[in-house]
Amino acid sequence: MAQRADDVSTYDYIIIGGGTSGAVAARRLAENNINFSVCLLEAGPSNHDITISHIPGGRFSMYKTSLDWCYQTVPQKGCNNRTMAVPRGRLLGGCSAINDTFVTRGTKADYDRIADMGNPGWSWKEMLPFFKASETFHSTEWHQADLDIHGTDGPLHISMTPLAPISEKILESFIDNGFDYKPDMFVQGDYEGIGHIGRTVYNDGLPYNPINGEGVFTVNTFLCGPQARGTVRLLSKDPISKPIIDHAYLDNDLDVAVLAEGCRLCHEIIMKGRGTKDIIVGAWPKIISHPNDMIGWKEHVRTFASSGSHPAGTCKMAPESDPMGVVDSRLRVRNVKGLRVADISILPILNNGHPQILAYAIGEKVASMILQDVDVSK
Repeated sequence: MAQRADDVSTYDYIIIGGGTSGAVAARRLAENNINFSVCLLEAGPSNHDITISHIPGGRFSMYKTSLDWCYQTVPQKGCNNRTMAVPRGRLLGGCSAINDTFVTRGTKADYDRIADMGNPGWSWKEMLPFFKASETFHSTEWHQADLDIHGTDGPLHISMTPLAPISEKILESFIDNGFDYKPDMFVQGDYEGIGHIGRTVYNDGLPYNPINGEGVFTVNTFLCGPQARGTVRLLSKDPISKPIIDHAYLDNDLDVAVLAEGCRLCHEIIMKGRGTKDIIVGAWPKIISHPNDMIGWKEHVRTFASSGSHPAGTCKMAPESDPMGVVDSRLRVRNVKGLRVADISILPILNNGHPQILAYAIGEKVASMILQDVDVSK
């Protein structure tokens, strides 16, 4: 295990940012048998005594506090000129300390495409060991896990949350509408079907107690692989000024059409599917109604769509021939000796899923590459 030392003034490695990837890299470098000294710098406090950061679902209590960098976008034209919060964790653990703990790796094709873009070492087959390295998966009788793609001895404990009764009914409706049931699809790299999402928590069974036989639920529809591209620009020369963030949400007509169709399809399945058609009354609050055509659904998403809080890709990994590239496939910054960037900002394309687990894997991978380079230089 790594040991803490506060009286060291010279370090072998300095890691700026104790977020998800940075904390992983620091640990792996510090615990290796070469015994490097590693300095991990984090602007915010340790998460150890911040109880709310250890509670699944507690993220909303940390937004717009000193534990959040409190960024926001400029008005989003594609979302009826609404501004949106861009929460970023300002504590040890970074965004993994203020998120929903979901475990989705994305599809195999995501990583194979990243490798084919001139980034050797980033294919699905090559990334799988790094996904598994962080993980200790806790299986359960009700979930048909593919144990070949799960880790067994990593520091991150992952489990499956038991389904609420309404979730069982929704699952039944999707299967009734022809979706293939693939229980572990979100970590197998599959892209089509219906399955269960693990979480970076263990022993978190939350009761479901409807009142007077009634309950309200939400179905979230995520737009994966958006076509629109945003920007992050400097506001001024002041290094502590907040940047100008424009995600360009729904600026692309295809993005609007895909998200609207996703919402329409989910609504149709829940209202007509075998598991839910006889128990769903309709929209809530009861004074509203859902759209009944694609024009209405498109306006619905422009009015109500919000961010999944997973921006990425501002520090592109690319071969030397790509003028937009910042780092190479070993995450070394171009023309700067001894400097690497290792977090989800390096992604040339977004993975089709929540990037938390990918951030852990990037931390594992950069530490491995650094250690490889040390061995080669001997």
